[in-house]
Amino acid sequence: MGVAGWMLEKTIELDRLLSVQPGRRGAAPTILGFVEEHNEVLLCTDIGAFMVNLHSMQFKKLSQTMEPGFYHPFTSFYTKKMLPK
Repeated sequence: MGVAGWMLEKTIELDRLLSVQPGRRGAAPTILGFVEEHNEVLLCTDIGAFMVNLHSMQFKKLSQTMEPGFYHPFTSFYTKKMLPK
């Protein structure tokens, strides 16, 4: 029987990516969710909530603060027939 495992693909320096002030120390970022189809991760940090694309390393700030709870990244789409004419 084989054994499942994982391997580190890359390290992301969040303090540089998210422009965190030098010397600022806070709680470690928390991963709230992952969107496999878009390769994006939803993170909660001391400076807000972010969606980070792991391919492009671009991010979008979603909120200044996050309340405790459960979060699910949501995507939607329209088919051509659903678009207004």
